[in-house]
Amino acid sequence: MCVHELAHTIMNVGLSGQERSQIQSRFSVPEIQTLWSGDFALTNDNEFFAEMSQAYFCANPEISSFNHTQGVNCASELQAHDPVTYDLIHSIYGGSADLR
Repeated sequence: MCVHELAHTIMNVGLSGQERSQIQSRFSVPEIQTLWSGDFALTNDNEFFAEMSQAYFCANPEISSFNHTQGVNCASELQAHDPVTYDLIHSIYGGSADLR
């Protein structure tokens, strides 16, 4: 939960307008609906960034759950599941860490 809430602050306070626009653009592409079907990440662009941040930093549950239906956890799994979003998140953070 801490990574998720920190990601909201990073997006809304720490990122440039261009970076926020990139997140909004990625969230709005139709393939996101398929890639993240049923996941809390589909709520809006803010939740999308927070959920992708959780995945990037290994802060998701190890198994699928009602909020994380795809079971993606850690940067390598995010890269395999959704490489375009991984590239965007990686460009913002510049490197991952295992926060389990």
